[in-house]
Amino acid sequence: MNQEALFAKLPSEMRIEILSRVPVGSIMSCKCVCKSWLDLILTDEFVSSHLSKSSSVSSPTLAITMWNETRDLGWCRFLELDEDHLDLEKMSQVTNCNFNFKIPSYGGTFLSANGLLLVCGLSCSPSTLLCICNPATRQFIEVPYPQSISYERHHVSYTRSISYRRHHFSYGFGASKKTGHYKVVLILLDHSLPFRRNWNKPGGVKSEHLVYTVGTGSWRSIATPPTPPFMSIISRHNEFTSHATFLNGNLHWIIDDINKERWISCLDLETEVFSTLCSLPGNGYRWLCALDGFLCVSQHEKEETVIWLMMEYGVESSWTKAFVIPVICHGTVYPIKVFKDGNVLMMGADAGILFYYSHKDKTCRIIDFIDTLQPYILGTLGTLHTSTLLSFNNSEMEPVKLL
Repeated sequence: MNQEALFAKLPSEMRIEILSRVPVGSIMSCKCVCKSWLDLILTDEFVSSHLSKSSSVSSPTLAITMWNETRDLGWCRFLELDEDHLDLEKMSQVTNCNFNFKIPSYGGTFLSANGLLLVCGLSCSPSTLLCICNPATRQFIEVPYPQSISYERHHVSYTRSISYRRHHFSYGFGASKKTGHYKVVLILLDHSLPFRRNWNKPGGVKSEHLVYTVGTGSWRSIATPPTPPFMSIISRHNEFTSHATFLNGNLHWIIDDINKERWISCLDLETEVFSTLCSLPGNGYRWLCALDGFLCVSQHEKEETVIWLMMEYGVESSWTKAFVIPVICHGTVYPIKVFKDGNVLMMGADAGILFYYSHKDKTCRIIDFIDTLQPYILGTLGTLHTSTLLSFNNSEMEPVKLL
C-alpha cells in the first residue's frame, strides 16, 4: 500500500490534524496533489484547524504595507522572521502582494486580524471603499461606507443619512472569539461647532458606532459606550491614528475622560458591548498595540521610548515596564516583535523606517531594505500577520475579486 492510499484510509479528523500543521505555502501545493486533498483543504473544519495552529507551525511573518505618492497603488511585502533572533542577512521575502484596487483616498491604513487585512483610508466618504483581502488566497472584497443609519427608538424604526464632513472617525477590525465572524467597526465622532464647544462636558460628545459583519453585506448601528465620564472613544487630539488594537477577541482604543486622563476602552466582538478595561500607564503621547499576545503601550518621551506590557490581560496592576529604547526618529514608534534573544523589532511609522533594538548593546539599528521600495515610501506600516486559507463566499452583496 503506497503512502497516498494509506493517508486516504485515515479518518478525516486525523488527516485534518496532520495537514493543518503544514505552513500555508506548502498547503497551497498540497491542494494540487489530488482531488481528495483539495476537497479536504477547502472544508471549514480544515481552515479553522489550520488557523488555530498557524502561529505555532509557521515562522512569524512581517507584513510591510506601503503606498505611492499618488496614493492609487498599494504594495504589501511579507517577510519571514526567525523566532529566536532577527537575522538581517537571511530575512527572506516570502511573497509580494500588489493591490490592484485603488487604495481609499488620502493614503491607506492596514489592519490585520486572523489572516485577513483591512485596507482603509485616512478619510472616509460614501464615494470610497473599504477593502478586505486575504493575501494567501489573493482574494478580496470591497465594502462601501454606510450612507445612512437605521436605529430604533421607543419600538419605532428610523433611518437617517450620515454626514461624513462633520465627523472624525476610527476603524477597528477583528474576529469574534466564539463564532469567528470577521467584523469591521467604524466609529464616527461629531466635530461640528457644538462638539468643539462641549467636548469636555459630560454628554457633550455625539458619536455613531457601526459594525459590518463579513458575509452580511450591510452595516448595523450598535449601542454607544456610556458617555459619562468619558469624552470620546476617539482621542480628540489623535483622531487619525486612533484605530483599534485587536487582541483576545476584543478591540481596544485609547480614550480621554473629561479630566484629560487616558483609559483603554474595549469592545467585545462577540457581544458587541463596550466596557472600560483599565487606565494607561505612563504619561504624555502613547500608542496602543499588541505585542506577542500582550496588550502593549508605547510611551514616547524626548530621549526614549518606554514599552509597557500588560502581563495579565485586564489586570491594571500587571502593567510592566519591559523596555526603554533610545529615540532614533520622531513621530509614532511602536514594537512589532520581541525575539528570544531579547532584541526588539520596531516600526517608526511616521518616518517610514523599520529598525531593531539590541537588548545587549542598548543600541538601535535601522533596517535598510525599506529604502529599496521607492516610490512606496510615502506611507509605511508594519505588523505581524498570520496567514489563513479562508475563502470569501462569493455573493451579489459581496462579489469576490482577485488581487
